[in-house]
Amino acid sequence: MSMMVCRVCLSTEEQNLLPLDETFINNYNLLTNLSITLLDGMPQNSCRTCLDTVKCYIEFREKSISAEETLRELVLNNVKSENKPSLEDRENSTTNGDNDDPPVKSEIKEEAYDSMDDFYSEYVENVNDIIVKKDEDEYDVPTKKRRKRLTATKPTKLRKTLAVKKQTKSIKKTKPDKKPTLKETLEIEMNNEKMCGICPKKFEDKNDLKKHIDVHKNTRACVICGERVNSLSQLLAHRVTHIPQGQNKCFICDKKFKSSIYLEFHYRNLHIEEDDKKLYCNQCPQVCPSPKKFTDHMKHVHSHILKYFCDTCSKGFRCKSNLKSHILSHNTNKSFVCDLCGFSCKQRNGLYLSRHMAVHSDVQKYECTRCPAKYKTKAALIAHMDRHDDNRTKQCEYCPAKFFTASVLIKHRRIHTGEKPYVCKICNKAFTGNHNLKVHMKVHGEYLVVKRDSVKQEDLINVAK
Repeated sequence: MSMMVCRVCLSTEEQNLLPLDETFINNYNLLTNLSITLLDGMPQNSCRTCLDTVKCYIEFREKSISAEETLRELVLNNVKSENKPSLEDRENSTTNGDNDDPPVKSEIKEEAYDSMDDFYSEYVENVNDIIVKKDEDEYDVPTKKRRKRLTATKPTKLRKTLAVKKQTKSIKKTKPDKKPTLKETLEIEMNNEKMCGICPKKFEDKNDLKKHIDVHKNTRACVICGERVNSLSQLLAHRVTHIPQGQNKCFICDKKFKSSIYLEFHYRNLHIEEDDKKLYCNQCPQVCPSPKKFTDHMKHVHSHILKYFCDTCSKGFRCKSNLKSHILSHNTNKSFVCDLCGFSCKQRNGLYLSRHMAVHSDVQKYECTRCPAKYKTKAALIAHMDRHDDNRTKQCEYCPAKFFTASVLIKHRRIHTGEKPYVCKICNKAFTGNHNLKVHMKVHGEYLVVKRDSVKQEDLINVAK
């Protein structure tokens, strides 16, 4: 099952996720030099923000490439035209060749300055024409007429700098106003239309939208995606998954919320009086009094995303608290000891809040429906029911043997591993099980085995049959 997470930014807001397509993958690979593909075992979704960002960068890239090609072509043409002498220049050069009078340096210098101004004025004006040409449908920017003069002399560095600065200032003055981006234009257009979100209808007036939503008061399923809900508040909160992000708010009071859960809680407690004030889970009978607890419940119980991993065994967990509890299982120290019997364990929860303390209680609240047997723990009742059906669910990984309970399987496994954790304090003889050690203590005059007064389970099962 694929994870419902954005492939680019790892966002988990499912209402904003859209499936990937070939166009987005090609553009994304072009920008990042990655090589992702469809159905590669990774998340196949992207949020709206990342889709728009990739699209904007692709448009910027294409625009930059086009501008660079145009500039290179323009500069190349100017250099060719300047280096190529005209027919008149050739004739003048031949006729002047017979004249023995040397040219005057001051006249050449002035002509060079004039030609320099004309050359760079022409170059910068051409750049201005390129910038303005793309927006000429919307903006009317006047340009100067060009003067063409040909000269063989080169301008000085100082005059070149002054000419470029002068023309750059004129370009800045005539620069048109910034155009709105495609994303901003789409958001404005979508926000002007009020979408129902429960069905595909759209409205221009907010009052018309409110009247239309009243039609869905008795509806308990989304017309767009078919998802079923348990209340009107949940239906109104679900509609935000099908409307633009700018309209993700309460349609009655225009108050905004960070998620649909908080919006549903808002409807339940302020606007929809007939709905319960608590939040109900659609996947289990859990009831939560607040949106935060409901969010934590969905993340810790129903989420398929494992964010936390054990450094020792690489096992994954949904929440950090479960990881902390698991890490204690790798600890060899059993620091929590029962005050009644000396039993020790690694975790406090495993001692006081779970199975062990039920051993010291006389209350047997788990009853078998097929015989009079009663048990203190639910695990004992499940093992008893498996005996009724002869269902041995615990399989040994070393041999074909099967057992009803995990404790018997652990004791059996020690036959294959050779582990004998129970050692006699008098003679140091070791045993695989605690019961075997108690039987052994009779040799030393200690009788630790206590027989039960209650009826054996096998006899109860035989009575039930």
